[in-house]
Amino acid sequence: MRLLIVGHGCNPYTSSEPGLTWNWSWYMAAEHIVHLIAHPQSRGDVDAFLSKTPRPNLHIHWVDVDSPIDQWDPAAGEKGIQFHYMLWLRRASKLARELHRRHGFDIVHHVGWATVSVPSPFWKLGCPLVWGPLGGGQFSPRPLMGVYKTRQWKEAVRTMRVKFLPLYPAFRRSVQKASRVLATNRETRALLRAGGAAHVDLMFDNALRSEFLPAQLPVRERREELRILWVGKLIRWKGLDLALRALAVLGPASRTSMSVVGAGPVRNEFEETARSLGLGDRVDFKGRVDWSGMPGEFTAADVLLFTSLRDSSGSVVLEAMAYGLPVITLDHGGIGTFLPADAGLKVEVSDMNATIGRIAAAIQYLRDHAEERHRMGCAASTYAQENTWEKRVAAMQHVYDEVRSVAPVRH
Repeated sequence: MRLLIVGHGCNPYTSSEPGLTWNWSWYMAAEHIVHLIAHPQSRGDVDAFLSKTPRPNLHIHWVDVDSPIDQWDPAAGEKGIQFHYMLWLRRASKLARELHRRHGFDIVHHVGWATVSVPSPFWKLGCPLVWGPLGGGQFSPRPLMGVYKTRQWKEAVRTMRVKFLPLYPAFRRSVQKASRVLATNRETRALLRAGGAAHVDLMFDNALRSEFLPAQLPVRERREELRILWVGKLIRWKGLDLALRALAVLGPASRTSMSVVGAGPVRNEFEETARSLGLGDRVDFKGRVDWSGMPGEFTAADVLLFTSLRDSSGSVVLEAMAYGLPVITLDHGGIGTFLPADAGLKVEVSDMNATIGRIAAAIQYLRDHAEERHRMGCAASTYAQENTWEKRVAAMQHVYDEVRSVAPVRH
């Protein structure tokens, strides 16, 4: 099969969007001829990887944006990246048409950005389009908007934009013309259906490389203190405030501590919150930890706490589960959709104080029930082993086969 994959970021050494694009392409190219269109930001990493581990079936086409109105600077963060992406998508679409005329693709798979917010133009190629797995249809629960503090208005604007997406003609056209649309969570699936998508399947977008799985689960010592791990970018919608306040509810005698791994623009604000809550000696802000250092963080912890208000899914959750960590998460977004009931605790979302209280209760339960914590950790490990890239690609192959078995895409 000749396959065209499109994803903006592409890097074999990272997770998130660049890692997803790379892994879809790399693993699909084991069985198929794959042409990949990507942005050259991480071309050096890709070239270095391929020089050591060639993949003859993988052909990469780098597309950049050379325009005076493109203000995105990859070295300066994400400012301007959304407008940049729309410009990039136009150039990628033009190249895709040229490649399709030359090679005659059986399927085009638009994998990144994995968001509903920017419609896919690749249904215009004349071959079936698989779009996703997509997120972006989830939004922050209204009762928890206080987490954003002075930035609440920005989140409210985003929420309104997402809710009105099904009325946007370009969005409706994309989801209706796609042969198959995949969603990473329940909220995004509902949005895609509201836009008129005929075929929407749930699919967890993240997966693990087999070599990441530990040979055996870490042996965790029985100790009085419960060690909680929180990992994520230090921005408001990741919900670290909820975690900090839950720890404060438990009090200094609760025998609980938390390591915070990640960097971001509001780190100082979170550190100030921790100090004001009297958590100075119970919360350790470690900053950014390289991918190679994360196994040590997973091994040292007893529980992963995931408090994101609107994550599409969350690669760190699957990575932590591979190391036998049970998960405490909000019953919301991708992790709320896919986390098995026997591998952690899902916290119902309601008003701020009640939600924080439920997070605290979940922490206390796992602290007081070591055997249950161990059982959940084993179930988490089993789930992680079932979610390798080899198995994810096999599931996508089934999608491809279904798409190709029906009538050609309509125009």
